[in-house]
Amino acid sequence: MGDIAPRPRRSNPILLAAGSGRARRRLVDHADGRLPTGTGAEAVAEQWRRLRDLAAERGRTEPIRTVPRVNARYSAAHHEGSGRRPFQGGVDQIVEDLAAHAGTGLDEILVDLQSGTRDAEELKDVAALVYEKARAAGI
Repeated sequence: MGDIAPRPRRSNPILLAAGSGRARRRLVDHADGRLPTGTGAEAVAEQWRRLRDLAAERGRTEPIRTVPRVNARYSAAHHEGSGRRPFQGGVDQIVEDLAAHAGTGLDEILVDLQSGTRDAEELKDVAALVYEKARAAGI
């Protein structure tokens, strides 16, 4: 295997998506953490709890990082109705979902805001608004 140059200052964490039992065991035994999808704060929190329980059963002492990756479905208008999925709707709704996920103890969330934006300028504007409102909310 070849060398990587320049060398990173610290090692890069290995985060795996792990849905099956076998994949979760592989993650606990060999990876730094998990990269789940943002399916809702309660679901992510429950999956993370089960993963920590499995880690304890298998004798793992290092913490398991969990960094959800969410594909936000941005819309300029507030999403109405009971069928709204996590991270779907306007900026305020996306920030509400970020707050719910942050409340589960996560340190990081990767948010992809490309879906629903028309072009790079709108993407930059939406990202700036989400950032501003998330910081104002203490996230």
